[in-house]
Amino acid sequence: MQLHIVFFLCVVCHISGQNLVPCPLTWVPSFSDTSISNSAVFTQKNRHAVIAATLSSSAEEIGRFSVSESDELPPFGFIPSSNDTEAVHQFSALTNSLGCQLSWVERSDSRVGRYGVNRSGKLVGRAMSADNLLPASVTGNVAVIVDLEDKRQTTNTFFVLISYNNGLQLTLKDFEFGEMQYGSDDVYGHDQLINHADVDVMYSVSHSKITTDTVTITESHSTTKSWQISAQVSCSMQFKFKGVKGSVGGGIGVDFSRSSESGWESSLTHSQTREISVARSVFVPPRTSIVACSTSSAVDNAQVPYSCLAEYTSPGLNGSQVLENVIEFFPNAIARGNTAVVIVEGVFQGSLTVSSTFTIQPFDAFNPCTSLASNSV
Repeated sequence: MQLHIVFFLCVVCHISGQNLVPCPLTWVPSFSDTSISNSAVFTQKNRHAVIAATLSSSAEEIGRFSVSESDELPPFGFIPSSNDTEAVHQFSALTNSLGCQLSWVERSDSRVGRYGVNRSGKLVGRAMSADNLLPASVTGNVAVIVDLEDKRQTTNTFFVLISYNNGLQLTLKDFEFGEMQYGSDDVYGHDQLINHADVDVMYSVSHSKITTDTVTITESHSTTKSWQISAQVSCSMQFKFKGVKGSVGGGIGVDFSRSSESGWESSLTHSQTREISVARSVFVPPRTSIVACSTSSAVDNAQVPYSCLAEYTSPGLNGSQVLENVIEFFPNAIARGNTAVVIVEGVFQGSLTVSSTFTIQPFDAFNPCTSLASNSV
């Protein structure tokens, strides 16, 4: 009598990421005698919107579109000019149609270089005048605002607008591996069940052990940075092992975050301790002695090449907008729906328990526990 029960195990982890990516704002053609977009960017709530317009000198400047608190005064737009200011009727209003996260930060903030909003070579900012926070154009450490109908410059306190999203979410899937060598088998439970009676007797058997799985995924080339520009990375993969029929399943999930833009990492490593357990009810025939045995099968220090599909998404962005955030690293990336996709290659390294086998054999079977691997495939 032989009974084999084989089940496969899943490794899952989750670590949240906080990385950011630039999120594009848009400049929408507008007129002073029409309602401005609800998603317009205001430096002061519903009062002073950021606009850009071309002056009579053909230069473009950043200015303000203000809505008066008095119903008797119409909205008006002003742009700083070389001498003073110019009133404008037609302009482009800065809008946040994608729902980007916006912050006003000091000019020295390190995020300005990557996430700062600019137009015609000037950063969009805001500065205080009397009781108003007014739109400003920032060049170097100087901010220019239109205060009422006067042009003013300030080098004191002013702020720069940055626009960002919570980060690219990367899914690595459709893994293809080179051949992986099956590793060792380990006996983690062994019971001799003896029935001296003349009827069947049911025994309850339970076995368990603690195992640690370690997985490292490395990209082949230092110039490829698929997960290094992501807030979060998740992986789902299937392994095929030499000498084992079919695929050993279960997802391996890995989430990864980096703390700074300069903190590039060349690999992702995940280690997790978990319990393997089995509990079975076993019927033993009259006057029979049997052995119930549990083993686990592992892959030890595997190193195999892989390729996989990397899919990037980001909340509120379509595939083309996502592509703008990764194309500098992946010239071969393409937009597909709401994702940007690219093939990533590298090396998989790992030591992990991939299956557990519970078997029942006659007590006099030859070396029953050590023969389980060949009997279970």
